Amino acid sequence: MSDAPPPNSSRLAILIPFGIVTLIWGSTWLVIRGQLGVVPPSWSVTYRFLVAGIVMLGYATLRGERIRLDGRGWGFAALLGLMQFCLNFN
Repeated sequence: MSDAPPPNSSRLAILIPFGIVTLIWGSTWLVIRGQLGVVPPSWSVTYRFLVAGIVMLGYATLRGERIRLDGRGWGFAALLGLMQFCLNFN
């Protein structure tokens, strides 16, 4: 029997945030499914992304966070957003 400490992946500091993100991310499909038929799914997702972006920008501004990106940062953000929107939701 070994007295080795448990692996880092079993610590609550990792498992709790992972569980919260998983529950929130998984539940977004319920919202998308509820909006089907009112507007096309792509527009529904576009509206949700736009609202989320505005809320995050407002929150960062209230906290006084730096929200500027250099050219490389914008490229990464654009690529990530494109992949997330086109490959994940569409």
